[in-house]
Amino acid sequence: MIGLYLLMLFDILKAKPIPCPETMLGLNAIERAGQHWFLLDSQQQTIFKLDAGGRLVSTYAKRGFGPGEMQRTQQFRVYADRLYLCDLRRQTLTQLTTDFEFIAEYKNMGMIRDVVITQNAVFVLSWRAENGHMIQKYNPDMQLQTSFGTALQGRALTGSQAGSLLLINQTLVFQHIGLPQLEFFDLNGRRSQKITYPQFEGPLLTEKHFMGSGQTTQILTGCFYQNKNFYIRVRGHKPDDISIFSFPEKNQHFSQLIPFHVDLIRSSSGTVFEVVSNDDNIPQSFKPYIFKKEIRP
Repeated sequence: MIGLYLLMLFDILKAKPIPCPETMLGLNAIERAGQHWFLLDSQQQTIFKLDAGGRLVSTYAKRGFGPGEMQRTQQFRVYADRLYLCDLRRQTLTQLTTDFEFIAEYKNMGMIRDVVITQNAVFVLSWRAENGHMIQKYNPDMQLQTSFGTALQGRALTGSQAGSLLLINQTLVFQHIGLPQLEFFDLNGRRSQKITYPQFEGPLLTEKHFMGSGQTTQILTGCFYQNKNFYIRVRGHKPDDISIFSFPEKNQHFSQLIPFHVDLIRSSSGTVFEVVSNDDNIPQSFKPYIFKKEIRP
């Protein structure tokens, strides 16, 4: 069954719902560049470009293994009016203009999960066996400079080496999907802080777990920062077992925030996003919409 999707945006100045493209089957990532929104539907391997009012401008849906084509793109970022697409299957980082014109493609990126771009570096979230780290720092010419970031221990967990990256005031924040912690690094890769979540004990994913029941345990599937607070999304082994935890930047006290199904959380250009899907209380005739909603800690 195709899920119904609601995208919640926090914008205190505007509260008018904006219709999403009716052809969308899901939403995996969202970015903003200038007056345009870019929405990734990984089920269709399609990026939708909307104007400020939510009207569809164009789409990008090239499937294949050639330059600029997509196989399993599940994440993308925008920097300096360029799109950076992370393709997990092709192990490539593809660079496009905001008009979907091909610029360049970088191969052998490993199982690339996320990317953060700065003026002088490209930080790729991709576990590499040769160095055992999660974050690979490249220069603008895409030459590897250094590696850092804690990974899970055990070769059986190679496919579970995933997570997300945030860039906050020249500080890189890394969340691993299977480690209950946040790691903070400067842009040279030096770790300045590690925060451990007190609600969870040890790694959330282990080799013993995968040799057991096969059911997924609790994993950390999202993190964003807004108004000096961090928000952590936790998913359990049941489809509806999802919660959001928050804690202030200067205080590691956690509190549960939103105990309902949230598929995506992201902060981009000062805007907080939530995506809620497959709610049985939503009529099947309800069309996907973009709403404004403030998240309060």
